[in-house]
Amino acid sequence: MQQKRILTIQDLSCLGKCSLSLSIAVISAMGHEAVALPTALLSTHTSEFKDYSFLDLASETPKIIQHWKALDLTFDAIYIGYLGSGAQVDNILTLLRILRKNAVVLVDPVMGENGALYDRFDHAYVQKMRTLCQYADIITPNLTEKAFLGTDLPCRVIETGVREGNQIGVRCGDKTWYKPYIPGQFYGTGDAFSSAFISVYMKFGDFERAIEEALNFVWGSIEKTLEEKQKYWYGIQFEKNLAYLVNLK
Repeated sequence: MQQKRILTIQDLSCLGKCSLSLSIAVISAMGHEAVALPTALLSTHTSEFKDYSFLDLASETPKIIQHWKALDLTFDAIYIGYLGSGAQVDNILTLLRILRKNAVVLVDPVMGENGALYDRFDHAYVQKMRTLCQYADIITPNLTEKAFLGTDLPCRVIETGVREGNQIGVRCGDKTWYKPYIPGQFYGTGDAFSSAFISVYMKFGDFERAIEEALNFVWGSIEKTLEEKQKYWYGIQFEKNLAYLVNLK
């Protein structure tokens, strides 16, 4: 099978098992080529940690795009995660117009949870994210992000964090995939789901299987995390569960 090239666009948190450090590992474990475009540089991820550093890389992104354009670079898939600023949303819209070609575009519209927007984001950012989602083939919002985006979205929507009784999972259309609910806050699960989904989807071309396998990967990673006597806010122990993806046939 020919190796697929997947562009992953999101922040690099130097400490914390999330965003680019997680995405590159998952994409590579599935045998794809991971190309990274960092949108911001943070000392840690933004949950639980205090006084973290944040460097917006929006001024560098256009230079990267133009270099890639000169190289006539092509991608099989483009996975867009945390962008961090309205200027970066504008940059990524430009990237899609120039470099998308026939790539499958997945947008994880990272901007809030538990009914509220994250720090740094406002209504203007939501509107920019709505525009970006118009260019997506697939989006993976949590319930809060889906509520902010609204319903008029011309793409396939996979809602994450869908809760019913003692079960939690993901929903697409009229079908929901559930796992037993595990109490606790496990950071990086959204990144793990989207990274695994696009990697499995690009390998096997089966949309529903990609959802199921991505959910299995996330829950297996949470179970590995529960085995560790450490602070969960560093992120899920996804590294110990990469073999699950490697062994998929």
